Amino acid sequence: MGMIKEIDFRAAPRLRSEVQVREGARNLLVNCCEVKRGTELMIVNENGLIDPAVARIIEDEARTLGALVHILWADAIRGPDDVPRTLLAAVSQAEVTLLNHLMAAVLRLVPFEGRGLKVMNPLTTWDLLGSDFAGIPFQVSAEILQALAPQLAAAGDYHITCPLGTDLRAPLHPKPAAPTAVDSFTLRTFPLSATAVYSCLEASGRLAIRWVTPSTIRVMKAKGVILPSPVLATLDNGRMVSFEGAPQAVDTLLEYLDTAGAEIGKDGRVVNS
Repeated sequence: MGMIKEIDFRAAPRLRSEVQVREGARNLLVNCCEVKRGTELMIVNENGLIDPAVARIIEDEARTLGALVHILWADAIRGPDDVPRTLLAAVSQAEVTLLNHLMAAVLRLVPFEGRGLKVMNPLTTWDLLGSDFAGIPFQVSAEILQALAPQLAAAGDYHITCPLGTDLRAPLHPKPAAPTAVDSFTLRTFPLSATAVYSCLEASGRLAIRWVTPSTIRVMKAKGVILPSPVLATLDNGRMVSFEGAPQAVDTLLEYLDTAGAEIGKDGRVVNS
């Protein structure tokens, strides 16, 4: 997940009703965060990332459920080295932490104490939290993922296609067995994806691109780009080597990839995952 650009929440259209947004918030709080009466809930909101109206609804629903709610608003962080120690201290002491903040993506890279449940919520706009996706009971998503996981783990390769022309293949390598010890760091993502993240470093074929965002590990100046029309990129072992599409769209994509790559000192045309 990444951001294309900052959102003007006051001007953003609202296609979903408040009832639907509240249903998504209750699914998040009850089924994922396991909030009940007396739960100590720390909510960390990122300035500019979450719609204040959405933040208020989540807080209101949490209080209605009887949670002891503490709210923190924090600016974006640039990466693992920039997480404020005071913020980590607050998260480490909470029974449950709801992170409407991209810092959730780097928490595993930052050593700190704290065994409380932590939940990453990327549905930070009105229509996202009010979407059908947000309304799927978290336990149902977990059961689907649990049923699919063994089949996906047994696969030897993957093949991705789409109506715009994507036709991408890559081998899958066996992953080491999960450790038997209990992981002291518990991070859930709401909602759950149907699959894990897979490497594209050995992928070859064609990939249709309509927009590009950086990862959430670092906040970049090159936030992302929406193309005026789709571009079809040819990949060779994970690297985009040629591009087809309208000249303006291709030029826009190449400019962004090269700018983003230069910002972090890496090849911007490599597709990691």
